Amino acid sequence: MPQLDKVSYFTQFFWLTLTITAFYITLLKFYLPTITRVLKMREHKVSLTQESNDNTYEQEQEQVLQTMQTAVRQSLTQSKQALQKSFETTAGWVDKTVQKTNQEHFQTVQTQYQAKLGDEITAHTMTKNQLKKLLPMSAYTTCGFTHYGHTFVQEYFLRKLLGHFTTKGKGGKKGTKKKR
Repeated sequence: MPQLDKVSYFTQFFWLTLTITAFYITLLKFYLPTITRVLKMREHKVSLTQESNDNTYEQEQEQVLQTMQTAVRQSLTQSKQALQKSFETTAGWVDKTVQKTNQEHFQTVQTQYQAKLGDEITAHTMTKNQLKKLLPMSAYTTCGFTHYGHTFVQEYFLRKLLGHFTTKGKGGKKGTKKKR
């Protein structure tokens, strides 16, 4: 076994000593001065706070807290504004899209409706004219038709048939005067 070999003890001891010495020198030159400076600064701050009876640590902590709250408020305000802007943009886009779709759709529907309505009115007028030709004048009032001479003819027949009842004529008054 190489660990128990008495010939290799000296080389192992040499390298162990060299490594520990290098580590110790590195600690003394680089790390320990930095650590001692930090410790001295802490002692100095503690002595200042004890002398002035002011707790600068609490003041510093409160200042940091206020700074953090301000940053959080600003970020919330910015995010709220960004959300409102995106909602407004989205609402505008939706309104424009709905309006455009409605215009395109309703324009085609309106033209179709007008064409269909024109066809229906034409068919209705033609049917009405054909019925006027086929039906006798006596059926006009039942169907709701009027003829250019219909009212004149109707008044003439009513005068002839019912004469003195429909018109306030001279004959009705003369008869009542004679009886007195």
